[in-house]
Amino acid sequence: MTSIFDDKRYDFLGVPVDALASDEALELVRELARDAEPSHVLFLNVDVMVKADKNPALKDAIAHCDLSLMDGKPPLKVAQKRGIPLPEKVSGSDFVPAVCAMAEREGFSVFILGGKDGVPEMARDNLVAEHPGLKVVGAYSPMFGFEKDSAELEKINKMLVEAKPDILLACLSCPKQEIFVEGNRDIYRAPVSISCGATVDFLAGNVQRAPEWVSRAGIEWLYRFLKEPKRLFRRYFIDSWHFLAMCFKRSAQ
Repeated sequence: MTSIFDDKRYDFLGVPVDALASDEALELVRELARDAEPSHVLFLNVDVMVKADKNPALKDAIAHCDLSLMDGKPPLKVAQKRGIPLPEKVSGSDFVPAVCAMAEREGFSVFILGGKDGVPEMARDNLVAEHPGLKVVGAYSPMFGFEKDSAELEKINKMLVEAKPDILLACLSCPKQEIFVEGNRDIYRAPVSISCGATVDFLAGNVQRAPEWVSRAGIEWLYRFLKEPKRLFRRYFIDSWHFLAMCFKRSAQ
């Protein structure tokens, strides 16, 4: 589809990023949700970009997405220094709740896919409590290894086809969610699919957001690491070096 934001896409270290503020991106999602063609919205951060540098399928999924938003202060600053006019960090954990509020106003339906057993249902209940008019037409936690199980993939696609959501929240972790959406969106045909990872845990209340001042200071990564050091050590203290190497490599070209 043609969008008023088509001229705001830039290449950043080999993947596309859209230079949109949160309100502009929300308007585009509203526009996409009204369109009949399946679209894909995703978020970039150091973890996603490092994985894309190592995983051709993920890099291809990002290349074909309809909206790519920068969700990370370090890559935001690097991109800005390279002349890409990114106006702000657009966090998935902030943006998705705004999408759900917009969906309530506009009458769009939502399906929550992903999270551990019981988590998508908790997220659904919390969303409906906050937005009584929001239509949540499904909540499902796929089995472990679903991406390699044809029967489970068929089950998910059938579930989505029958539910007919306007907006799918694909909370399956990177790179599974991006690759799943890219490979299946033309089957289940939701107008908007948003790859948004751990957002389901924030919606469910299992994980607390960092205080606003921490996010503004650009150290939300440190807050999250202190909460989950074992799980996030590699992301923040090993993959960060790979990201720096990507930056230096591009600078030398």
